[in-house]
Amino acid sequence: MMRIFVLHAIVVGLCVQTAFAQVSGSSPTCGDIAGETQKDLSNVKTFCEKAVPKGLGVVGARANDMLLWIMVSRDTANYFCADKLTSKQAILMWMKAWKAITIETVTIRVEWRDVRIAEGQTTLFSGDKVTFSCP
Repeated sequence: MMRIFVLHAIVVGLCVQTAFAQVSGSSPTCGDIAGETQKDLSNVKTFCEKAVPKGLGVVGARANDMLLWIMVSRDTANYFCADKLTSKQAILMWMKAWKAITIETVTIRVEWRDVRIAEGQTTLFSGDKVTFSCP
């Protein structure tokens, strides 16, 4: 199934919106899932099956190569902001799971609606780091 989704892209530090065709599906643990390519969709589906427990409050996930957006419910967003230590461990676990699936570095953005709650980033040289942007 082809759908058009709006994604956020970072260009020289500015957030701009871009639209492109994506393939989409659903997951019992992540809700609506999407990927720019069939491979991205397959990676998201595998990630959700292996790394996201049912009932966690993940309502959607989408991938574009090495970028993974995880959309969460309001309650989960509040929890992530209230307990940053546990939330950081969850994001680091997600990063490890994504790298095991794709063999790539990853940036994971956890969002509630259009509000970024946290971002986990891994690179080959500087390791893994998690930052929070709670409102």
